[in-house]
Amino acid sequence: LGSGTGVVGLTAAALGANVTLTDMEGASLELICKNMEANQRRVSRAGGRMEVQLLDWGCPDPKVACQPFQLVLGADLVYSMSQVAPLRAVLATIFKIGTYGEPGGVFTPPSMMLAHKRRHQDIDDALLHMLEELNLSVDSIPLAQHHPQFRTPTVSLYRIRVRDSTDPQ
Repeated sequence: LGSGTGVVGLTAAALGANVTLTDMEGASLELICKNMEANQRRVSRAGGRMEVQLLDWGCPDPKVACQPFQLVLGADLVYSMSQVAPLRAVLATIFKIGTYGEPGGVFTPPSMMLAHKRRHQDIDDALLHMLEELNLSVDSIPLAQHHPQFRTPTVSLYRIRVRDSTDPQ
C-alpha cells in the first residue's frame, strides 16, 4: 500500500514474491515504474513478479483492492490525521470487512505487516483505534525482535490480521 519509491515491494519481488505495488496517481507511480524497470532482471532471476496499479484509498477500486493477497505490506502509511479515514476505507476493502467470502468460493483474508513511524501520539492512537474498529488483531512486534541494524524506538512493527473468535477483545 502506498508504495512510494517501491523499495518494499521491489525487495519482496527480488526475493521471489509476486507483488502488486500500489499508489496514488502522479509522480509516485512514475517513479515506481522506473524502479521496476531498473530491477526487472533481478526480480525475474529470483522468480518474482511485479506489477503496479493505481489505488485511491478514499475510493478503492475493488478490482485492485479485492485481489487474493496473502500478505499486505505497508511502511509509513499514516503521518497525518487526514490519512486515517482513507486508509480505513482501503483496509476495509482489502480485508473485506462485512463480507463473508466470494460467490462460489471461500475468502481467506490476508495478513498485513505494517511499519509505522511514530510522530504524534494522536495520530498513532487514531491508527490503532481505526484498526480495532475494523475488528483487526494487531500484534506489536517487540523492538528486540527487529533487525539489529535497523531497529529504532521511533518505528513500530505490527502484524495485523482479521480477528477470530479465539482472539481476546
